[in-house]
Amino acid sequence: MRDPRQNNSFSWLLSIRSYPPISPHSKMSLDEQFQKVAASVRNWKTRPSDNENLALYSLYKQATSGDVNIAEPSEMIAKAKFKAWTGRKGISQDDAKKQYVEMAEKLQSKYA
Repeated sequence: MRDPRQNNSFSWLLSIRSYPPISPHSKMSLDEQFQKVAASVRNWKTRPSDNENLALYSLYKQATSGDVNIAEPSEMIAKAKFKAWTGRKGISQDDAKKQYVEMAEKLQSKYA
């Protein structure tokens, strides 16, 4: 009896598991993904830790505004946000969107 895996008409079926899973966002543009994820982050039940929140904030600012374009503020919280955003200098807006989406999706189960 022939091994069914050797049947060429079904060989494609056996190779399916070698492909990565399809992202739920695969049909959306990067901008659509980013906007959808950013909206969901605003509705999380629990607030992320300060470090996580600063990381999300800095990626969001880099994604929407690009490199820092304001003077450094003197107020403590605003200064922390400014420094976090400054740390993203040079990252393209598209890369910042991708990183934001990835980070938010990792934190989703923890805070949503």
